[in-house]
Amino acid sequence: MNKSEVFGVFQLSVMLGASTPDFIFNYLFYEQWYFFL
Repeated sequence: MNKSEVFGVFQLSVMLGASTPDFIFNYLFYEQWYFFL
């Protein structure tokens, strides 16, 4: 995946996870994953 695809997945996870405690985990996971690309 390229960075724009990953960012799209991140935006989707924000929409799905913003109302859950997992949002923080999802955000941190995205930040870590982004650096590997």
